[in-house]
Amino acid sequence: GTPTYRVYNTPIIGNDLTVSGALTYGNNVGGGKNHTVSGNVVVISGASYANTGTTANTQSFGSLYIDDTATFIASPAGNLNLYYTSSGFSLNNEGTFTHNNGTVKIDFENGGAPGSARTGYNSDSKVRCASGDLYNLKVEMNRNADATKLYPPAGSENKIENDLTITKGTFYKYNDNYTLIVSEAVTTAASSTFGLASATANDTIGEISNTGTYNATTGLTTVKTGFFTDDGTFHHNSGTVV
Repeated sequence: GTPTYRVYNTPIIGNDLTVSGALTYGNNVGGGKNHTVSGNVVVISGASYANTGTTANTQSFGSLYIDDTATFIASPAGNLNLYYTSSGFSLNNEGTFTHNNGTVKIDFENGGAPGSARTGYNSDSKVRCASGDLYNLKVEMNRNADATKLYPPAGSENKIENDLTITKGTFYKYNDNYTLIVSEAVTTAASSTFGLASATANDTIGEISNTGTYNATTGLTTVKTGFFTDDGTFHHNSGTVV
C-alpha cells in the first residue's frame, strides 16, 4: 500500500479509522499536528500508525486497538485522549505501542472526542498494555464509581514508566495478583480512588500523593523515594509499606 500523510493542523474523522496492511499512516509530519477520530482507531495486519516529527500533538480517539502484528507510535511528549470503549477497552494493545514520553488519558468526564455529540460516558474502562508501554497515565471517569482497570497482554506485571494521576473515578489492577510498578508519582484527587482492598500482589511506587482514597495491597508497597503525603483516606489492608 501507499503511506498516507496528514499534514494539516486538525484532521477530523467522524467515525472509525482502520489502518491495515503493509503501510504506515503518518500523522504528525512536520510536528504539532493534532488528529481527531470520533470513533475507534484500529491498527491491524502489519500496519503502523506513526506520529512523526519532533513537536508534541494531541490525538483524540474514541478508543485504540493494536493487533499483535501492528505498531502505534505516539506523539513525542504529546497526548493521547481516549473517550469511549470498544469491547470494554479504551486502549487494547496486543502489538507494539511506543509511548514517546507522552501521556495517555482515559477521559470519560469531559465529553466525547471533539466533534462528537456525546457529553460524557458512563462506563468502566479496560487498558491492556505490556509492562512499560505507558509513560504517563491519567484517569478521569464520568462518575466516581466508574473504574479504569489495567492489565498486561501476558504475564502479571503492570509498569507505568512515569506518573499515574487519578482525577475522578477508580483505578486498579485487573487481577488482585498482578503487580504494579509506577516509576514516579501516584497522585489521587479528592474524588478518586486507587486500588482495591482485595489486591494481594506487591506494588512499587516512586512516591504517593493522596488526597482521595488509597487502598494499599495486602502485600508489600514499596515507596522508592520515601515521599508519602496522605491528605485523604489511606487503607492499609493489613499490608506493609516501606
